[in-house]
Order: sequence, then C-alpha cells, then structure tokens
Amino acid sequence: MDQTEYEEDILYRKLSSVQTMIEDGNTSEKDLLEQICSLLEIILRDNWWEVGGRISRSKTMFGTGYKARYELVKNNMDIKTVKGKGRLLLKHILDLGILTKVIGVMTTLGMYPPSTLLGTPSGSQATLSLARSVDRHSWTGLDLTNWCWLDMTWTLPVEESHELVPASDLGVYITLVEGKPVVTSVQAGSVAAEDDKVEVGDVITHINDECVMGMNSTDKICRLLNKGKGKPITIKVTKCFDPASQEIFPPLVPLLKKINIDVEELQRKYFFTKRGKCVKKKADDNDDEFNPLDDDDDGNDNNRPGYTCLYLGSVNVGSRGDVERIEFGMKKVMTLSPAGDGHPSILQLHDIDLKLVRLSTSDLVFKFTYPQIASCGRLVQKPNYFAFITEPDPASCQSGYMCHVFYGPRVDQVKDLLA
Repeated sequence: MDQTEYEEDILYRKLSSVQTMIEDGNTSEKDLLEQICSLLEIILRDNWWEVGGRISRSKTMFGTGYKARYELVKNNMDIKTVKGKGRLLLKHILDLGILTKVIGVMTTLGMYPPSTLLGTPSGSQATLSLARSVDRHSWTGLDLTNWCWLDMTWTLPVEESHELVPASDLGVYITLVEGKPVVTSVQAGSVAAEDDKVEVGDVITHINDECVMGMNSTDKICRLLNKGKGKPITIKVTKCFDPASQEIFPPLVPLLKKINIDVEELQRKYFFTKRGKCVKKKADDNDDEFNPLDDDDDGNDNNRPGYTCLYLGSVNVGSRGDVERIEFGMKKVMTLSPAGDGHPSILQLHDIDLKLVRLSTSDLVFKFTYPQIASCGRLVQKPNYFAFITEPDPASCQSGYMCHVFYGPRVDQVKDLLA
C-alpha cells in the first residue's frame, strides 16, 4: 500500500467512525460538530472556499438559501482568512441541512480531480452517505455568531455577553496580542470583576456589538468606550477557561505566554476554583451553583472548617528537612505535576496533629503529628504555593524527608496557615 492509498484508507475509516458517532447519539454536540467539520475540511481540501464560491453560482442551489449564506460569510470582514470563511460556510450549510446537496453538486460537476476522495465514485458515495446522516441530525448549538476564532481553530470557546452598568472606569486592563485584546488585570470591586464577568486571560471580542478583534492599536476600544461614557456598555468576551473541558482555551495559550502570563498557574487556579461548577451541574442541574471552595456542612467531622487547597503531591528531598529544602521540593513537584493536576482537599489543623482529607469524599489522605513536621514555607514569587517537610518514617520504610506541596486559592489564607 503506497502513501496515497494509506491516506485514503484512513479517510474511509474516519468517515465510517464519524457516521457511527452521529447515529449512536452518544457524543456531545460540540464534540460531534468538531469531528464532522474537521473531517469535511480534510475531504474538501485547501481550496474549499474557492469551490464554495463556484457552488453559489450553480442553478442547482437556487432556492436552498445557500447563495445568501455564502454572501453573508463573504462580507464578514472580521474573518481574515479563507480557511476561517470556509469553516463558517460549513456551519451555515449544516444549519440549512443541505450538505448532501452541496456534495452532490461538487461530484456532478466534477469539481475535484480523480486523485482526491471526492474525485472517485467510491469516495463520493461514502461522503454522500455521511452527508445524509449529517443532514438528518437536528442541530441545536451551531452558534453561527461564535466565529471569532475560526481563523485559528474549529474548537468553539465559551463566550459570554454582559451589559455593564455606567461607570467612569470598567476596571479592565488589556494588552493587544496579535490583534486580540487580552485581559491582563481586573480591578477588584469594578463592574467588570462582579460575578467574574471579566477575568485575567479573557479576550474582549465585541464592545456594543462592534468587533474589536484584529486591531493593531487600542484606539478603537478607547473610542467605543468614550462614545458610551455614562451609558450601559455591552461587551462580549471569550472566556479563558472552559469548566467543561477543565482547560484554558487552547488558542489562547501561546498568546498568554507572549505577554508573560504564567499559563500553568492560571490553569491551576481556574481548574481549582471553577471545575466544581461543571461537576455539580452534571450531578444535579437543579442544585444551586457549586463552588469547590465551600465547605459542606453535613455533620461529618472531617468536613469541619479547615484550609481548602489543591494537593499537588509529595517528593523525597533527601537526608535534610530544613527550610532550605522547601524550594527544591516544591519546584520538583510543580515540574512533574501537569497544570490541571492535583486533588481538591481540606487541610485541617488540630491540637496535636495535622490531617489532609479529600474534599469530595472526606477520605483521609494522611495525618502527621506536629513533631513529625520538620519545616514549612512557600515560594516568594508564587505565594499561592506552599509546602511542609516531614521526617523519615521508619515504619513505612521511608528513608528520606518528604516535601508535601499544595496550592491555596487565597494568598492571605496561605499566609495565615504558615504563621
């Protein structure tokens, strides 16, 4: 089997796999959309936008709504690349339910050469079979206005729109990175900070329904804000963190690194403080919003007040347990621990000992008496991270001192804990 045959075989397998996903109905619509569109983009190849223009002039497409949607995408000046325009056009085709008709026009008019999948009878039939399954699917979340990132990715971000009350200063500080207004700081107590409407790492995409992406200066943002002074301001933001995937929106990662935002620390912070909202929602959509920082008061002794934290792990720091070994141990654990890794826990300080229990189950993770703790401390550069070192435990055949590392959501709590 040569390279071309191998690649064609993979495409056939992928076509079958995606069609099965559609018919099974067990895949989330967001994931299904990404799988379908990514596959279609490979099949339709790099000249898809050009082919889409030719299809708009075909009499076969009259009365389908295709031409109007093509023109709508064509005139969207905020999408800069033909790849981005082609992606949005595909979403519109799915919305109209005419993918079968579009594929049929392409194969009938011979728009693809025999060396491509759509240029062969078997390939075009396999693609048409997929298209029929796609057209039968009832889409509820295509979100045709969520197109700001299609130049870069098929992955849809979490987008939120907010109307902010009139204020002399929104309390948001931004930096332009590759034309995107990235939030670098939010003033505590400001209208933007209320209910986490705008957070560090978010990208402001629209102000009063005008797109502010793709700029080379902040002049337009300043002009829009000054124009609306003393009036409510509507903003649309791409959220940095998606509680469903428990990750920072992937296209944002290189942008954040360019302006020296610590991506790993931001990921860890949002993972810790926000992931519970998604977990609780899945468990019971009727419950109040869940916050993993809140203590459950269910009468269980293990759930009494303590310090809520993210337990990152432990490492052997050798034959010394003095405070100078704290930084060594912390950096080693943080290097080995992925940004989203860690166990939400409660650190409880009792009269004679210290206990760590899991936040979700109240199971005991470990317990140490205070004489067993050799030293404790935190990183000056990253004050949310702290650790303590325990003495060797002959009973467990532990030969060296162990450094136990944590992330605390609030610096003042960490300071209080170590005092």
